[in-house]
Amino acid sequence: MIVIVSVWEVLEEREHLHEENWRRQGEYLLNHPELTEKVRFSIYLHREEETEAGRRMLIMGFKSREGLESHNRRLVRDEEFKRLYEEWKSLIAPSTRRVEFWEPHMEDLWIS
Repeated sequence: MIVIVSVWEVLEEREHLHEENWRRQGEYLLNHPELTEKVRFSIYLHREEETEAGRRMLIMGFKSREGLESHNRRLVRDEEFKRLYEEWKSLIAPSTRRVEFWEPHMEDLWIS
């Protein structure tokens, strides 16, 4: 299994546009399961405060590195998803975006 953790911050006064874009991306992907067939799980997190400004996090799991690469190739070829993704990039602070990969082994997943 490979786990991807992506963290970013939304630009001030763009929170509503960000959440709308994120919802459209999710709906688009759900209506095209071939784009997400390699995804084992996906979790989107954001801070609930007086405003919705601030840090966001996406955690995704794939069965293998090959599954992740296949997923990425399909998204790159999809014109509508690319349009939504480019719009999303205009709503975040680029310097805050981080993506980390984690390849846990089964023994790492057990709690002793």
